[in-house]
Amino acid sequence: MPRGGTPGVDPALRSAELFNPDTGAFSPTGPISTKTGGGPMVTLPDGRVFMATDPAAEIYDPATGTFSAASTMSGSAGHPVVLPDGRVVLFGSTGLYGGGSITVWDPVSRAFSTSSVPEPLTGATLLDDGRVLLIGMCREDQAGWTGLYDSATGATNPGPPTQACRPASTRLADGRVLLAGGTITGDVTAVPTVQVFQ
Repeated sequence: MPRGGTPGVDPALRSAELFNPDTGAFSPTGPISTKTGGGPMVTLPDGRVFMATDPAAEIYDPATGTFSAASTMSGSAGHPVVLPDGRVVLFGSTGLYGGGSITVWDPVSRAFSTSSVPEPLTGATLLDDGRVLLIGMCREDQAGWTGLYDSATGATNPGPPTQACRPASTRLADGRVLLAGGTITGDVTAVPTVQVFQ
């Protein structure tokens, strides 16, 4: 389900479309109800889609082709991860060199709760045990920051540092996490790296 508009360049579009892999064609659905257009999306265990927009989140129901309000956002709309219990956790930052934010949406109460971590977050990957590997920033000749978010307790503990700064991450079929790439930030030299977290 794509949504259009380039942030900072094009105006946000409130249209939504569905792609049918059998026909190779798009068809209209929706429309999005917020004024700000689309945002990061994840599929919930029941097949609906959670879309994080600022300042409100929406739920798309593919059975009816409609969007409805989920709740008002109370934190960053970046990097949504669906937990096994159906909650959605959004990981973001309060600024390039500020802190990070962890915002949890509960599908039962339809409410958000927000906590903070010391580093801006640039990525998040769900682990097999329900924890989430967080990827943070690099600072002046330091290795990349990681954290392990425990969805059961809401606590975040420091993880092992990465060699690359802000690498992309994805979970492998065996439960390990592949980290690849990296960027240059400030005085930090980017190391072209592939790492596996286990």
